[in-house]
Amino acid sequence: MKYQVYTETAELRELCEKSIRETLEAGWLAPGKKATAVENLLAEHFHMKNGCLVNSAKSALLLSLAAYGVTHGDYVKTDDFEGVIKFLGAVTTQNGSEKPKAQIVEGKKSTNIEKIAPILIRHQENYLMDPLDAVDVEIFTLTNCCCVVIFKSKEIYNAVLRMRDWGRAGTQDEDFAGRYSQFVLGDTHYDWKFVFNELGFNFKSCEMAASVCLESVKSILASEEISL
Repeated sequence: MKYQVYTETAELRELCEKSIRETLEAGWLAPGKKATAVENLLAEHFHMKNGCLVNSAKSALLLSLAAYGVTHGDYVKTDDFEGVIKFLGAVTTQNGSEKPKAQIVEGKKSTNIEKIAPILIRHQENYLMDPLDAVDVEIFTLTNCCCVVIFKSKEIYNAVLRMRDWGRAGTQDEDFAGRYSQFVLGDTHYDWKFVFNELGFNFKSCEMAASVCLESVKSILASEEISL
């Protein structure tokens, strides 16, 4: 299994540039209206209560595990993999915030959760389902730029929200952002490394990703081709 290859088109590039511009101009310090719209669309479509948009499959997987109360030393088993999850505590990101770091251990072999996530998750055409086949939690990845975790209850949502990963948007988005090596807004030139590493834009990247995928989410849900 592997991630789908991101293919840039002129139309998508224009949309991405517009999304970056809107994000910078608005000065969002957290997911804004578009991220909320994506979260609500998925949650309501599947009769769930709450959605949480994150930037990577790793982040979504950590939230899914947290929803089950998974802690250091717990055993995780799926159709593709089994092992013990090992939380390494929080690591400090370049913007000074902290996010959880974890490994999954199988016997004497330790694997960083970043490498294991593609194995745990079954990729389908436009979305992916929760690797744990959960009743209470579902994971969707949309247009290769963000994940939405939806929860059956407000209690589960509140319990895992504190683990929400506000870090960089992930490899695909960093590659994607690298195409804007000197993004200009007014008289200000933004280096993409500044955009994704400095205080503030780590948060804003959620909204940018949501801006890119919002219309495709509406289209997918309208087609009624996906169900839990």
